[in-house]
Amino acid sequence: MSYLLYIFAFLGVVFLVIVAWFFLTAVKVKKEMRFEPRVFEDAVDLMKFIRNTFECKIKNKVVIYGFVESSFYDDTVARLTGDAPVLDVDVHLITAKGHEKVNTSCGDINASLKKGDFVAVMPFYNERHNLWYYVTIAKLNTVYLGKQGFSVDEEYVN
Repeated sequence: MSYLLYIFAFLGVVFLVIVAWFFLTAVKVKKEMRFEPRVFEDAVDLMKFIRNTFECKIKNKVVIYGFVESSFYDDTVARLTGDAPVLDVDVHLITAKGHEKVNTSCGDINASLKKGDFVAVMPFYNERHNLWYYVTIAKLNTVYLGKQGFSVDEEYVN
């Protein structure tokens, strides 16, 4: 008869664990559903948030964020190769160790990039020549939307 008591006690504990698990899952889902976009007014807070949220390492075909230092129209390469002209953009990428200044290309020569704009950059690595090439893919707003990333102001690639 005493073994029945142990069985009921064990089943009661299992039941309580399952109820607690359902409760915690429901709380987590409710919290995610109430997510509000996070707006950053200060560049320092934005950089701190990016370093805490993302890996901030330059990797092949992994988007990294930065701020525009300058942009200028360059048709030198276009005249030599016959390609379309590009907009060259100097960007300070936000890395785990600080900042790294790189020169990027933007395919949209009508892009309105100015100093201080928050941008997304896609790095590409050429193993054969051991070269990095960077492309500015979007101008972003300083509004973080959760799993969707940052709000896009202008997109420069299709």
